[in-house]
Amino acid sequence: MSESKNRIEELISRVKDARQAHHNASERLARHQRLATWTLVLLAFSLVIIPLMQPLDVRIEYLHVAEVVLATLVIVYAVLMSQEKFGSQANAMRHASIDLERLARKMTARDPLRVTEADYARFAEEFFDILELYDNPETVDRLFVRIENKPRVLADWPGYLYAAVRAYLGSACSHLHYVVSMAFVAFIFATLLMGLHKKTDATSLDLRSAWSLIRNSLGGSDACCTGKEKEPGATGRK
Repeated sequence: MSESKNRIEELISRVKDARQAHHNASERLARHQRLATWTLVLLAFSLVIIPLMQPLDVRIEYLHVAEVVLATLVIVYAVLMSQEKFGSQANAMRHASIDLERLARKMTARDPLRVTEADYARFAEEFFDILELYDNPETVDRLFVRIENKPRVLADWPGYLYAAVRAYLGSACSHLHYVVSMAFVAFIFATLLMGLHKKTDATSLDLRSAWSLIRNSLGGSDACCTGKEKEPGATGRK
């Protein structure tokens, strides 16, 4: 009975870990879907803005390079989204986690001491059928499941820390290209705003200079007119 109980508890633990791994994969893929979509939108919008920067104080060579880079990134992200299909994969992983959760609840509802060999075989077969029906989660998804519970023994901490570093480093590396692409878009917008600011300052300076010239010219003409009006009076007094 004790051996049968341990077997069913081990199977329940494996089912719960698989459910959590598929849930982590679903969240990761959904996050990739959102980031890829917004990155593609920003890149396309920046590609439209590039021609507006030509009248500004930006070298035309830099604009051509930016256009080539942006066009390449738009193509890369369009192909990435069409090939990876993050949205459909995220939905599949979510359905897998739901099916595994149902199986785990069904198994935990049974008394481990009363589970027969036939019951265990049926549960195991249903578990493997679910795993075969859906794609497997990535290693990073399993690593996050592994580091959910901190070890209670000091000897297990090195392995736990190693798994945590691999999990967070792998997650960061998979999102790094989004950060680089958005930083490039931010640089383009900053350059555009700086150019507009310089153009505005130059325009306002030209307007002030023109207004000063107009005022000076008007002042000179008034002085001339005033002098001409006073000449007859002065001649008469003499």
